[in-house]
Amino acid sequence: MRLTSIGDTRSYQSGLFSSTTGLLSLDFERAANFQSRQTSTIITTEIGGFFNTLTGGSPILVNILFGAITFVGLVYLLRSVEGRARRWMALLVLTPSFTMWTSIASKETIVVAAAAVLAGVMLRMHFNTRRPGFILPSVALVILYIFKPHYLAAVVFVLLGSWLCARVRQPAFLVTMGGLASLLLLYLMRNVVDELAFSVQRLMFASEIGRSGRAEKLLVDKYDVFWKAPEGMFQAFMGPSLTEIMVSPLALVTFIESGLILFVLMLALAVKFHRIPAYNFLLGIFTIFWLMFPNYPFGIVNIGTAIRYRSGWIIFVFAIIAALMSREAYFAWRPRRGAGPRSSQDGELSRSK
Repeated sequence: MRLTSIGDTRSYQSGLFSSTTGLLSLDFERAANFQSRQTSTIITTEIGGFFNTLTGGSPILVNILFGAITFVGLVYLLRSVEGRARRWMALLVLTPSFTMWTSIASKETIVVAAAAVLAGVMLRMHFNTRRPGFILPSVALVILYIFKPHYLAAVVFVLLGSWLCARVRQPAFLVTMGGLASLLLLYLMRNVVDELAFSVQRLMFASEIGRSGRAEKLLVDKYDVFWKAPEGMFQAFMGPSLTEIMVSPLALVTFIESGLILFVLMLALAVKFHRIPAYNFLLGIFTIFWLMFPNYPFGIVNIGTAIRYRSGWIIFVFAIIAALMSREAYFAWRPRRGAGPRSSQDGELSRSK
């Protein structure tokens, strides 16, 4: 609490918003609305109230129990792969900002747990390390629908795409067609998407306060959500820009951390780029786009909020670059599906020496 402003953490630690009727008092019609935050807030505060009672009101113990929720998801994810990919992901999930936001009483602990489980399902579909099961992934999908429904575009694309591509002889072609079709759908819904983006920006400007808030709006003109998407996605990933690092010492540390994460991810991708099968690369690229594009309007108003929200979806980016985009993932997945011979040339971006 001395380091930065942490939203509703005190409320979640104490369960202040909890009532005797709990979830029974929920307006389910309103909660089903895309823009409603009522359901996720009630669930998180109910969990916090239960943990508060269980621990005798100790905020540190409540944080530990919330962190344990994330830990379950991370264990599931790390057990989904072996070898070098597991070591890469274990390193990436130890970054300071990710660790902080997933170790306190917050919605992020629940979101990251669900995202980690579904990222684990994605990897288990390709590496065949363990069966994904049904109950845990289903619970994770419901949690994301309640807490972060805009995550589902990426989740549905990668899981459905993986399942369909396993049943054809040209998976790279199918995933390309599927990705282009999803972009066409985005174009057809451009007016709705534009309105939603401006609504999110207004909401974030109205709710965000503090030194890390930005004075100028990124989205100004119609369809800026598309024209300024590259800049917005970069801002939402990095948090503070080079000109904002003097806002506070924490902004400088965050900028350095974001730069190091980006460098490590790019290095991991560059080292194996010439060996990545086209199917895995295209599936990963389209999925990363569908993660970052719907999320960036939430992270362009406040540099601190950008890092907090990033902790929810970056776990998928870690899994995609560290594990999915690999030759090993392709050859562990392809023969098992019985869709063609194991060829050292099949589907590669370029012929390796």
